[in-house]
Amino acid sequence: AWEDAERPEGFGSLSRYRGAEPSPILLEKTFRRRYPGLMLTGLHLLLTYRCTHQCDHCFVHSGPGARGTFTLDQVRRTLAEALRIGTVERVYYEGGEPFLYYPLLLESLRAARECGFEVGVVTNAYWAETEEDAEIWLRPLAEIGTADLSVSDDALHHGEAEDSPARRALRAAERLGIPARAIRTDQYLYVRNFKPDRWPAGDPAYGFLNTDGSPTKS
Repeated sequence: AWEDAERPEGFGSLSRYRGAEPSPILLEKTFRRRYPGLMLTGLHLLLTYRCTHQCDHCFVHSGPGARGTFTLDQVRRTLAEALRIGTVERVYYEGGEPFLYYPLLLESLRAARECGFEVGVVTNAYWAETEEDAEIWLRPLAEIGTADLSVSDDALHHGEAEDSPARRALRAAERLGIPARAIRTDQYLYVRNFKPDRWPAGDPAYGFLNTDGSPTKS
Protein backbone atom coordinates (compact mmCIF):
# COMPACT_ATOMS: atom_id res chain seq x y z
CA ALA A 1 0.00 0.00 0.00
CA TRP A 2 1.19 3.52 -0.75
CA GLU A 3 0.07 6.84 0.56
CA ASP A 4 -0.09 10.20 -1.22
CA ALA A 5 -0.12 13.52 0.51
CA GLU A 6 -0.83 17.14 -0.24
CA ARG A 7 2.46 18.83 0.44
CA PRO A 8 4.10 22.26 0.22
CA GLU A 9 5.71 23.18 -3.08
CA GLY A 10 9.16 21.63 -3.39
CA PHE A 11 8.51 18.98 -0.74
CA GLY A 12 9.62 15.50 -1.77
CA SER A 13 7.53 12.39 -2.27
CA LEU A 14 5.96 11.00 0.88
CA SER A 15 5.25 7.51 -0.44
CA ARG A 16 5.95 4.83 2.16
CA TYR A 17 5.74 1.11 1.72
CA ARG A 18 3.73 -0.41 4.57
CA GLY A 19 3.46 -4.14 3.87
CA ALA A 20 0.80 -6.53 2.63
CA GLU A 21 -2.07 -5.53 4.91
CA PRO A 22 -1.90 -1.81 5.73
CA SER A 23 -3.98 0.12 8.21
CA PRO A 24 -4.87 3.54 6.77
CA ILE A 25 -5.88 4.77 10.22
CA LEU A 26 -2.44 3.90 11.60
CA LEU A 27 -0.79 5.43 8.52
CA GLU A 28 -2.71 8.65 9.01
CA LYS A 29 -1.87 8.93 12.70
CA THR A 30 1.83 8.28 12.07
CA PHE A 31 1.78 10.60 9.07
CA ARG A 32 0.24 13.50 10.98
CA ARG A 33 2.77 13.18 13.79
CA ARG A 34 5.70 13.26 11.41
CA TYR A 35 4.31 15.73 8.89
CA PRO A 36 1.88 18.05 10.72
CA GLY A 37 -0.49 19.95 8.45
CA LEU A 38 -0.36 17.41 5.60
CA MET A 39 -3.27 15.15 4.67
CA LEU A 40 -3.55 11.62 3.33
CA THR A 41 -5.50 11.96 0.07
CA GLY A 42 -4.82 8.70 -1.75
CA LEU A 43 -4.02 5.03 -1.24
CA HIS A 44 -2.04 2.77 -3.57
CA LEU A 45 -2.75 -0.86 -2.81
CA LEU A 46 -0.32 -3.48 -4.05
CA LEU A 47 -3.00 -6.00 -4.91
CA THR A 48 -0.32 -8.64 -5.40
CA TYR A 49 3.46 -8.92 -5.53
CA ARG A 50 3.24 -11.44 -8.34
CA CYS A 51 4.09 -10.12 -11.81
CA THR A 52 4.72 -11.35 -15.33
CA HIS A 53 8.08 -9.56 -15.29
CA GLN A 54 11.01 -9.44 -12.88
CA CYS A 55 12.68 -6.08 -13.41
CA ASP A 56 15.96 -5.09 -11.75
CA HIS A 57 14.59 -1.64 -10.93
CA CYS A 58 11.41 -2.93 -9.22
CA PHE A 59 11.52 -1.59 -5.67
CA VAL A 60 8.93 -4.10 -4.37
CA HIS A 61 10.80 -7.10 -5.84
CA SER A 62 7.83 -8.36 -7.84
CA GLY A 63 8.15 -11.31 -10.17
CA PRO A 64 6.54 -14.56 -11.30
CA GLY A 65 7.54 -16.28 -8.07
CA ALA A 66 6.69 -13.46 -5.67
CA ARG A 67 4.12 -14.23 -2.99
CA GLY A 68 1.55 -12.08 -1.25
CA THR A 69 -1.91 -11.12 -2.52
CA PHE A 70 -4.76 -9.20 -0.94
CA THR A 71 -8.00 -11.00 -0.22
CA LEU A 72 -11.24 -9.22 -1.03
CA ASP A 73 -12.02 -9.03 2.68
CA GLN A 74 -8.69 -7.28 3.32
CA VAL A 75 -9.41 -4.82 0.52
CA ARG A 76 -12.86 -4.02 1.94
CA ARG A 77 -11.50 -3.52 5.47
CA THR A 78 -8.77 -1.23 4.14
CA LEU A 79 -11.35 0.82 2.22
CA ALA A 80 -13.54 1.07 5.33
CA GLU A 81 -10.63 2.49 7.30
CA ALA A 82 -9.84 4.90 4.47
CA LEU A 83 -13.41 6.18 4.69
CA ARG A 84 -13.02 6.79 8.41
CA ILE A 85 -10.00 9.03 7.77
CA GLY A 86 -12.21 11.41 5.80
CA THR A 87 -9.54 12.92 3.53
CA VAL A 88 -8.84 10.03 1.11
CA GLU A 89 -10.16 10.78 -2.38
CA ARG A 90 -8.66 8.14 -4.65
CA VAL A 91 -7.50 4.53 -4.59
CA TYR A 92 -5.07 2.94 -7.03
CA TYR A 93 -4.58 -0.78 -7.53
CA GLU A 94 -1.20 -1.95 -8.69
CA GLY A 95 1.40 -4.59 -7.95
CA GLY A 96 3.04 -6.65 -9.11
CA GLU A 97 0.54 -7.01 -11.89
CA PRO A 98 -3.04 -6.60 -10.65
CA PHE A 99 -4.57 -8.06 -13.83
CA LEU A 100 -3.17 -11.47 -12.85
CA TYR A 101 -6.03 -11.55 -10.33
CA TYR A 102 -8.64 -10.08 -12.64
CA PRO A 103 -11.82 -11.04 -10.69
CA LEU A 104 -10.27 -9.65 -7.49
CA LEU A 105 -9.25 -6.47 -9.32
CA LEU A 106 -12.77 -5.88 -10.65
CA GLU A 107 -14.43 -6.47 -7.28
CA SER A 108 -11.87 -4.22 -5.58
CA LEU A 109 -12.56 -1.46 -8.09
CA ARG A 110 -16.30 -1.80 -7.51
CA ALA A 111 -15.83 -1.75 -3.75
CA ALA A 112 -13.79 1.46 -3.93
CA ARG A 113 -16.32 3.12 -6.23
CA GLU A 114 -19.14 2.16 -3.86
CA CYS A 115 -17.20 3.99 -1.14
CA GLY A 116 -17.12 7.10 -3.33
CA PHE A 117 -13.42 6.97 -4.21
CA GLU A 118 -11.93 7.69 -7.61
CA VAL A 119 -10.09 4.61 -8.83
CA GLY A 120 -7.05 3.94 -10.97
CA VAL A 121 -5.04 0.92 -12.09
CA VAL A 122 -1.36 0.51 -12.94
CA THR A 123 -0.51 -2.35 -15.34
CA ASN A 124 2.04 -3.54 -17.88
CA ALA A 125 -0.83 -4.63 -20.21
CA TYR A 126 0.57 -8.13 -20.79
CA TRP A 127 -3.01 -9.15 -21.59
CA ALA A 128 -3.35 -6.90 -24.66
CA GLU A 129 -2.39 -9.47 -27.29
CA THR A 130 -4.62 -7.64 -29.77
CA GLU A 131 -6.67 -4.46 -29.58
CA GLU A 132 -9.83 -6.55 -29.58
CA ASP A 133 -8.50 -8.50 -26.58
CA ALA A 134 -7.60 -5.25 -24.87
CA GLU A 135 -11.14 -3.90 -25.27
CA ILE A 136 -12.58 -7.08 -23.75
CA TRP A 137 -10.28 -6.78 -20.73
CA LEU A 138 -10.89 -3.05 -20.30
CA ARG A 139 -14.63 -2.78 -20.93
CA PRO A 140 -15.56 -3.72 -17.31
CA LEU A 141 -13.13 -1.07 -16.04
CA ALA A 142 -14.89 1.52 -18.19
CA GLU A 143 -18.28 0.42 -16.89
CA ILE A 144 -17.05 0.67 -13.29
CA GLY A 145 -15.84 4.23 -13.91
CA THR A 146 -12.06 3.91 -13.75
CA ALA A 147 -10.58 7.41 -13.67
CA ASP A 148 -7.01 6.51 -14.68
CA LEU A 149 -5.25 3.64 -16.41
CA SER A 150 -1.46 3.92 -16.20
CA VAL A 151 0.39 1.56 -18.52
CA SER A 152 4.10 0.70 -18.48
CA ASP A 153 5.27 1.28 -22.05
CA ASP A 154 9.04 1.01 -22.33
CA ALA A 155 11.83 -1.29 -23.45
CA LEU A 156 12.16 -2.70 -19.95
CA HIS A 157 8.72 -4.31 -20.28
CA HIS A 158 8.05 -4.74 -24.01
CA GLY A 159 11.38 -4.48 -25.83
CA GLU A 160 11.86 -2.19 -28.81
CA ALA A 161 8.80 -3.25 -30.82
CA GLU A 162 6.85 -0.46 -32.53
CA ASP A 163 3.51 -1.96 -31.49
CA SER A 164 3.53 -3.22 -27.90
CA PRO A 165 0.79 -4.60 -25.63
CA ALA A 166 0.94 -1.28 -23.77
CA ARG A 167 0.17 0.74 -26.90
CA ARG A 168 -2.65 -1.59 -27.88
CA ALA A 169 -4.10 -1.17 -24.38
CA LEU A 170 -3.81 2.62 -24.59
CA ARG A 171 -5.63 2.74 -27.93
CA ALA A 172 -8.38 0.47 -26.59
CA ALA A 173 -8.72 2.63 -23.47
CA GLU A 174 -9.12 5.73 -25.62
CA ARG A 175 -11.93 4.12 -27.58
CA LEU A 176 -13.66 3.07 -24.37
CA GLY A 177 -13.33 6.53 -22.84
CA ILE A 178 -10.97 5.51 -20.03
CA PRO A 179 -8.46 8.27 -19.16
CA ALA A 180 -5.09 6.60 -19.78
CA ARG A 181 -1.42 7.45 -19.89
CA ALA A 182 1.85 5.70 -20.60
CA ILE A 183 4.68 5.31 -18.12
CA ARG A 184 7.75 5.60 -20.33
CA THR A 185 11.37 5.34 -19.24
CA ASP A 186 14.08 6.16 -21.77
CA GLN A 187 16.71 6.32 -19.07
CA TYR A 188 16.50 5.38 -15.43
CA LEU A 189 18.77 5.43 -12.41
CA TYR A 190 19.02 2.19 -10.46
CA VAL A 191 19.39 2.94 -6.76
CA ARG A 192 20.16 0.10 -4.38
CA ASN A 193 18.67 0.31 -0.92
CA PHE A 194 21.28 -1.02 1.50
CA LYS A 195 18.98 -0.62 4.54
CA PRO A 196 15.58 -1.99 3.43
CA ASP A 197 14.78 -2.93 7.01
CA ARG A 198 15.02 0.76 7.99
CA TRP A 199 13.76 2.48 4.84
CA PRO A 200 11.62 0.11 2.74
CA ALA A 201 10.74 2.93 0.32
CA GLY A 202 13.64 5.28 0.91
CA ASP A 203 13.71 8.07 3.48
CA PRO A 204 11.29 10.90 2.60
CA ALA A 205 12.63 13.09 5.41
CA TYR A 206 15.98 13.42 3.60
CA GLY A 207 14.87 13.02 0.00
CA PHE A 208 16.53 9.66 -0.72
CA LEU A 209 13.69 7.86 -2.49
CA ASN A 210 13.01 4.73 -4.51
CA THR A 211 10.04 6.53 -6.08
CA ASP A 212 9.18 9.91 -7.47
CA GLY A 213 6.26 12.06 -6.42
CA SER A 214 3.75 10.92 -9.07
CA PRO A 215 0.70 8.74 -8.40
CA THR A 216 2.21 5.91 -10.43
CA LYS A 217 5.86 6.27 -9.38
CA SER A 218 6.88 6.83 -12.99
